[in-house]
Amino acid sequence: PRGETIVGTVVGPDGSPYSNAAITWVRAEDGLITVFLGGALSAADGTFRMNGMAPGTYRLLARTQTLSSVSTEIQKGQPVRLQLAPVRTILLTGTVRDAEGKPIADAKVLVFHDDIGHDRRADGRCLTRADGSWFVRVPKRPSYVINVTHLSKGERLENKFGAIVPGDGHIDLKVTESADVVGRVLGANGRPVAAHIAARHKRISDGLPPIETDSAGRFEIKDMPLGFHKLIVVASGHVPQVIDRGPTGRTVRVQLRKGASISGTLTRDGQPQPNVSLRIVPAEQATAKAEETWQINMGSAVPELLDLCRTIKTDSHGKFTFTGLTEGKWSIVPVDTHANLTIAPQPVAAGAFASLELVPSIQVTANIKFDGDIGPQQSIWVIQTFVNGVRYSRSVWPRKKKFTFQLPPGKITIRIVGVGMDSKDTELTATRDTEVKIELRESK
Repeated sequence: PRGETIVGTVVGPDGSPYSNAAITWVRAEDGLITVFLGGALSAADGTFRMNGMAPGTYRLLARTQTLSSVSTEIQKGQPVRLQLAPVRTILLTGTVRDAEGKPIADAKVLVFHDDIGHDRRADGRCLTRADGSWFVRVPKRPSYVINVTHLSKGERLENKFGAIVPGDGHIDLKVTESADVVGRVLGANGRPVAAHIAARHKRISDGLPPIETDSAGRFEIKDMPLGFHKLIVVASGHVPQVIDRGPTGRTVRVQLRKGASISGTLTRDGQPQPNVSLRIVPAEQATAKAEETWQINMGSAVPELLDLCRTIKTDSHGKFTFTGLTEGKWSIVPVDTHANLTIAPQPVAAGAFASLELVPSIQVTANIKFDGDIGPQQSIWVIQTFVNGVRYSRSVWPRKKKFTFQLPPGKITIRIVGVGMDSKDTELTATRDTEVKIELRESK
């Protein structure tokens, strides 16, 4: 439920409490990795606490400059124990130059890790020398987010979000011109509306957190790189809107339209089920290619924003209402599987009434074999499940050999999509706990 507290302990390689370790977390639900900016630090006794956590399935990671824990899934209501272990390091080097190719001295280079979400604690930092060169030793990771600060106004680092590190660890950085993106968001009635906005550059989030409009519906995003952009705008009760544009200095006017709604009730054995967190997702089983295109183009910020209007709780009478929906068919599923109970997904048309029933779930275990070399681009997989042809879940996980799902019984499809690999649909019919083998292949 919304507002829960997660507590845990960080210990070092020898098992003793470890202080000042950075705790970051991701939620793997209904889309790509949800980005949570911020985190927690372990106290002197190794403990940490995170309050106000929204519903969902979370994974935690603890790390320092030279130590890191494994990514650990949280079991609801149980304390978390994260044990640190030494990590391999790499010497990153490079140069920082302006748009004319001239070196930039005394600029601060910040290197962030990008393997489990995007927290803002740098793996390493340094200043450029007189010739624009820089070097820093950081934990070896598949990819990094690299930012440069202390630039002149109107300059911005050319996007290096998730840059794959070359074998020699050398990355040249280029500074380009930038501009501010300003605008105003209006609701369906033409009046200002409270909205959340994510800006994306070259198909990725550019490391920027979503922002909120002020009381007059205005927003301002500073120092965006010039070029193609997407603005993703979400407001309660309205259809989310994606705007393609580039910063030109002119104000962006966003007019949202009112969305459709779906109301319903949730019961078990005829009894209303209060205070159950529900999520609504598109019901259609899109093709694997369409899902891969969605993954590449929309990235990770969109599910976080959509959760603002697509995750709700049933009231004291087991009733619920989703708003801000587009026309079409939708599937309503629980955020968490409680007491081995779930909801058999069924397509519900926008504007219709949904009578949902909690049913016993089954456990499906997928054992994964990858045929080919695993490179950095294959380190994150998007995994979706469908039951009787209706979408049930979409999750993002770091690559591993085994995944476990709690699903309704029926005809089940497990879809795995990743960059640099062939998409895979595995179908089975299951009425009880079962295991399935899935073989993935590298794209040729």
